[in-house]
Amino acid sequence: MRIRRLPGATLLGVFLASAVSAEPLHDAAQEGDAAKAKALIASGADLDGRDEALSTPLHVAAFLGKADVAAVLIAAGANLDARDGFGGTPLHAAALGGDLATVTLLLEKGARVDSVDHLGGTPLHAAAFAGVGPVVELLIARGASASARDRNGSTPLAIAAGRKNEAAVVALRKAGATE
Repeated sequence: MRIRRLPGATLLGVFLASAVSAEPLHDAAQEGDAAKAKALIASGADLDGRDEALSTPLHVAAFLGKADVAAVLIAAGANLDARDGFGGTPLHAAALGGDLATVTLLLEKGARVDSVDHLGGTPLHAAAFAGVGPVVELLIARGASASARDRNGSTPLAIAAGRKNEAAVVALRKAGATE
C-alpha cells in the first residue's frame, strides 16, 4: 500500500475519523456531549489523555467542530499546544475540520496561529486543504503567514489550488499569497 504524503493535520483527520477510543473523555468530545465532558472532568478524567492517534480530547472536539465541548475542555485547563502523533495542535485539527466557531474559540483562548506540525504544515495549510474560505480568512486575519512553506515546499495557496478549493484560493490570493 502506498501512502501519499499529506499535511500532518490531514493524517490526523484520517485517524480521528476511524479511531475508536477507549477513553470516555474522547468519547464525550466525539459525541459533542458537553455535560458528559464536565462530569468526567469533575471525576478526574485526564484532560490531555491520548487515544490511538495520540490525540487529546481537545483535538477530537476541535476536528469535529464540537465548540461547546472544546470550551469545556479549555476552561478546565486542556493544553492548547498539545501535539498529536503528527505534531498537529488542536488548531490544526479545527482548521482541517473547518468549523469557524471552533477555530475562533481556539484563537481567542490563545492557540498559536503559526504552529508547525511534523511535516512543516501550519493550521493555514490544513484550512487550505479543507477549503473552508472563512477559516482561511480568519487565520490570515489573526496573523497566519500566507507564504509559509511546509517541508515539501508547498504553500497554503498551492495546496488549495491543487485540491481545487476555490474559496480558499480566493481568500489566499486576496491576502497576497503566492504559490
